[in-house]
Amino acid sequence: MNAVSDSAVRPGPCGAAKATRGRAQLRWARITICSALLLFALPAHADKTTAATSMSREALSAYDAGDYSRAGQLYEQAFKIDPKPEFLFGAARSAHLFGDLEKAEDLYRKVTVRPNVTPALVKKAQDYIADVRVARSEQKAREAQSMQGRGDKRLAAQLWQDAFALNPQRVDWLVRAGRLQEDVGDKDAAIATYRRYIQDAPATASDQAEAHARLAILAPAVTGPAPGAAPPAAKPALEETAVHPVPVVEQSAVPSQEGASLRKLGGWASLGAGGVLTVTGIVFYALAAQDDSALQSALARRDAQGHITGVSLAEARTRQDKIDTGKTTGVILGGVGVAAMGLGAWLWLGEPAKVAVLPTWNGANLTMRW
Repeated sequence: MNAVSDSAVRPGPCGAAKATRGRAQLRWARITICSALLLFALPAHADKTTAATSMSREALSAYDAGDYSRAGQLYEQAFKIDPKPEFLFGAARSAHLFGDLEKAEDLYRKVTVRPNVTPALVKKAQDYIADVRVARSEQKAREAQSMQGRGDKRLAAQLWQDAFALNPQRVDWLVRAGRLQEDVGDKDAAIATYRRYIQDAPATASDQAEAHARLAILAPAVTGPAPGAAPPAAKPALEETAVHPVPVVEQSAVPSQEGASLRKLGGWASLGAGGVLTVTGIVFYALAAQDDSALQSALARRDAQGHITGVSLAEARTRQDKIDTGKTTGVILGGVGVAAMGLGAWLWLGEPAKVAVLPTWNGANLTMRW
């Protein structure tokens, strides 16, 4: 067997030099490729930044010209190219002024959670979110009035509640929702709505009296134990004993002078209270009718272009709300007053009552029959 010499497998000086030179060339090739890619990437990034900046300038020009729809589209395109919070804020502000309130609120909220956004821009977005919600609540209120005018009271009630949810400062809208819920026969919902109003509204609010009066009428209609209430305790069983039948005694109540005087006194008191409530209700309604006439006169004053000049839109809404409240309060007070006067007349002129006495294990049951 021939031995292979060590020199046959070892590279010579020329081979080692070639290998070293090859590795160096490969390294330089990699460096060259990376440098080329970086050089190509930098112009591409610069081109995107330039395009986004140019697009945002065009959007600003459209914004200044009042073309908020185009301005919003351009700001959104610029944000897709270069996601700067300023471009997103421009799109939100454009949607806000264009009247697309739901989109504006969504974009403002996205601005507040963007990374690297400045606190000043977050504060601006939050302030505009509050403005948008107020504007959306006014929009819902107009829709509620429209649906109410068309006779869709159930939808109108829901829209009044939606408007209140967007702007809790307008707690008076709950009373409007409650009235409509009463009209469609949803008493449980009306009770919950009135209770929410009484809880959230100031004690001096003009609708407090109406809410309390309506709730007093509706609440007794709610039957059954409250949710989560404990069942009534069972009465202890009585021992079985011999029971002797006891006759029921029925006789006329003796109309003593003292009892008759108390009855007449109660009648006079009820008549007097009813009269006061009736007169108060008439006064409330008359004042509201007078204010309504004045408002209609103000709405009739218009300029040459047909625009109303006698009163602003906000003032007209406020006055109309006050008029509606006054008329409703007057009707309720008048109705309660008439009922009280009827009760007073019955107490004053009524006949003596019949009394039935039924002995029981605990004493006796007293039943009066008129």
